Amino acid sequence: MTHGQELQAFLSRYFGVFIAEFTLSCFAVGGTVSLVFATYLRSPDRSLSVMALAVAAAVSAASHIAMVRGYAWGVRGVIGILVVALLAALPSYGYRPHMGAYVSVLVFALLALLVINTQRYRDMRVQLVSYRHIRKANRQAAKAAK
Repeated sequence: MTHGQELQAFLSRYFGVFIAEFTLSCFAVGGTVSLVFATYLRSPDRSLSVMALAVAAAVSAASHIAMVRGYAWGVRGVIGILVVALLAALPSYGYRPHMGAYVSVLVFALLALLVINTQRYRDMRVQLVSYRHIRKANRQAAKAAK
């Protein structure tokens, strides 16, 4: 199997589950920031909510990139940001937010965690870590050949 065919097989098997989790986590994080700053952190200063969203998006993106690069700690960052989003959204119930927005934020976070727990997602992470080890071994072999 050539490198192109191997990449095509990998993407056809795992791309859907990865993009589903990434999209759900983006909706969960964005919705949580919106919900939190609309309920119990009401502030006339909008820059604080924009900064919180930027930090959350940066952590989420860095964790996803690390996971794609084969680092095992990347998935811990993704799970951590989703759990923080879930725990931050829960107390807003006392402020009577729009129930559609509240439930959708909770559902997005829980579905993202559910996708992370699927067998296909776990297989993808194992495959990505093995690719990282192969790349590392190839780099060491190239250095030794010089």
